[in-house]
Amino acid sequence: MAVARAIGDLEYKSDDDFPQDKQKVVCTPDIVEVPLAEVDFFFMACDGIWDHKSNEEAMKDIIDQVYSGDFPANRGKVTTKKMLEGLNWLLHDVNPKIYGEDVENSVMNEQYKKYKPDNTSACLVEIKK
Repeated sequence: MAVARAIGDLEYKSDDDFPQDKQKVVCTPDIVEVPLAEVDFFFMACDGIWDHKSNEEAMKDIIDQVYSGDFPANRGKVTTKKMLEGLNWLLHDVNPKIYGEDVENSVMNEQYKKYKPDNTSACLVEIKK
């Protein structure tokens, strides 16, 4: 349904009897504007992440996994490899919630290859100051 909100299912978004925000399916994104001077990093992810984690949980995981629990001490020192490992950890943390908590990594990896769960893409950008 999330992709339909964005780009598909036009027949559910074009009822002339209703304004755009009252259609059966709406495609209004969440947009937040924040001055870059107030931001240390930003994390963007597909709804498959947000279906399983709150903003606070995702940020805690990013700080714990990417910045070893201490963002101020590790700001600007994290390698691309470490950043990717932290994001990979986050995606693997979410995927068992898709398949069930008791799924082992080896089984999950086979299921991932077979089913390729969508909506688990993520991007982390650290703002250099």
